[in-house]
Amino acid sequence: MTVIARFEQYQTMEKMNNGVSLSNTAVVLTAINHSAGAFEELARKRNPSQEDSGQLFAIRTPGRRVTKERRKVDQLSWRPTYGEIARVDKIWEAARFPNRSAFVEATLDAFLPPLKPKPPKIKAN
Repeated sequence: MTVIARFEQYQTMEKMNNGVSLSNTAVVLTAINHSAGAFEELARKRNPSQEDSGQLFAIRTPGRRVTKERRKVDQLSWRPTYGEIARVDKIWEAARFPNRSAFVEATLDAFLPPLKPKPPKIKAN
């Protein structure tokens, strides 16, 4: 389940339940606020140890591909103010995330509800 699919479902459900279509920025900032106080824990869960025990080089290091499969890349557009982005950058660096994108993805993942299953398609006879 991708964070983007859950993000889109969340926005749709908010519009259906509250009649308000939240902006991407509003959802991202809500997710960050929701995760306040747990940033370091989220970073630890997302970033495995950089050292494989007993090995000269770490194979599984954040940011390194270890398989040849093509990666699907989803991108989320949001528009924070300069002040907000400066604050976000201080937070993700202090929490030891590898980058801003990893921080935003982790906070969204912690905040967004799981995907609701789609109803099965009914075949016509």
